[in-house]
Amino acid sequence: MPRPLKPFFAENGIEIYHGDCLEILPRLTAKKFDLVLTDPPYLFKAGVGGGGLKAKIFDDPKFLTMCNFDPQAFLAGVAELQPRLNLVATCSRDLVPLYARMALEARWEFDVHVWHKPNAPPFTHGTFKSDVEYITLLYKLPRPFRQGYPSAHYSKVFTHGTMRGKKYHVTQKPLELMKKYASILCPVGGRLLDPFMGSGTTLVAAQELGLSAVGIERDKSDCKNAVDRLRAARKE
Repeated sequence: MPRPLKPFFAENGIEIYHGDCLEILPRLTAKKFDLVLTDPPYLFKAGVGGGGLKAKIFDDPKFLTMCNFDPQAFLAGVAELQPRLNLVATCSRDLVPLYARMALEARWEFDVHVWHKPNAPPFTHGTFKSDVEYITLLYKLPRPFRQGYPSAHYSKVFTHGTMRGKKYHVTQKPLELMKKYASILCPVGGRLLDPFMGSGTTLVAAQELGLSAVGIERDKSDCKNAVDRLRAARKE
């Protein structure tokens, strides 16, 4: 019999679980989530493209755990925790057709948005600039959808520069990106899930919007960083 599932952190409607999401998700069946908002590992290809930034990422030990990610198992796990699938996941170009195929097979709705980075490094080695990242949406209708924001808030293009200054995680996403989707696709007082929490950007977004949230992360140092960020954000 598995040990009782105890959160690494639990305060003010935010919970963090330390471990592999594929092991923890089946043990969260008592919880139901309105939105899954996450930044899963990408299918990076070492040696593709160029520039010092990408080389630096490839040298980071955490990067090795992000390669060769198959989203099917995690999608099956989160689908069990939602009355109707409602998922937003950042992804690389390589993952877009995989998500599209799974949506077609499962008869889910499917959409692709982009994060445009106007300050991305110049292109090298005969390629176009790496100034976009992809965001996939998989869902069943009807889904939560909050109205009332300015029209630009509903654009499928999110424009925000690449992360500068202090970063808590090698693939950290802008807080405003996570707040955009949480504010539109999670109802007032709703609950969201991030199975690949990293340093907790999605949870900070949920906290600022008054939502409850659960994050899962297998790197203990990232769990600690997320706790620090949540507490610091509350003080601010």
